[in-house]
Amino acid sequence: MNASVVEEATAAATSMANQATAFAHSVAQFQLSDDLEARPAMSAHATQPLSVARPGGVLARKAKATASREKALAHGGDED
Repeated sequence: MNASVVEEATAAATSMANQATAFAHSVAQFQLSDDLEARPAMSAHATQPLSVARPGGVLARKAKATASREKALAHGGDED
């Protein structure tokens, strides 16, 4: 069972690396001139940058779920 989990994790990591490379190539065509300052993205109706996480918001819930999943995997990964 552990070998299949390792195989799936390896495949997922490889896929994510390929996606990251493709994304980097896509974004590489956009450049800011030296006199422009980079600013966080804003949604059309937002009053705060998208990168600002609200307590209890989607980003906070996703972070909590990810932490719970990682904790469960760390403690339950040795069972066959």
